[in-house]
Amino acid sequence: MIYLCQVIQDATDIVGSEYVQSDKYLQDIVRDKRYWEGKRQTIHQYEKKLEVRGERLDASIEEIERERKARKEKRKAEKALSEERRALSENSLLAKQKSLNSQHSTLSKNDTIRIKGTSSVGKIESISGKMASVISISKSLFTKHHSIFP
Repeated sequence: MIYLCQVIQDATDIVGSEYVQSDKYLQDIVRDKRYWEGKRQTIHQYEKKLEVRGERLDASIEEIERERKARKEKRKAEKALSEERRALSENSLLAKQKSLNSQHSTLSKNDTIRIKGTSSVGKIESISGKMASVISISKSLFTKHHSIFP
C-alpha cells in the first residue's frame, strides 16, 4: 500500500495534481455511466415485463367480457324460453278446458256416453244442473258432467 501511495505521489509531482484529479473525475464519470446504463437496462426490462402483463390483462378482460355477455344472452334466452313454455302451457290448458266445456255443454238427453274411469257405456236419461242420469246396460247411474264423454 505504501508503494502504491508513493507511485501516485510521484505521478502527481510529475504531471501535476490537476491532471491526476481530472483522471479521477474521468474514472468517476465512466463508473457513473456504467451504473446509469445498468439502471436504464433494468428499467427497460421492467417496462417490457409490464407491457406483457398489460397485454395478458387486456386479453383476460376481453375474455371475461365475452363470458359475461354469453351468460347474459343465455339467461335472456332461458327466460324467453320459460315464458314461451308458460304461455304454451296456459294456452294448452285453456284449449283443453274449452274442449271439455264444449263437450259438457253439448250433452243432451239420449246421447250415448262413456263414464270417466270406467269402460261402462250408457245413454243420458236426464240432465239436471251439473248432474246427469245415465242408464247403463246393467244399472242406472247419476254422475257429474265432467265425468262423462260423448
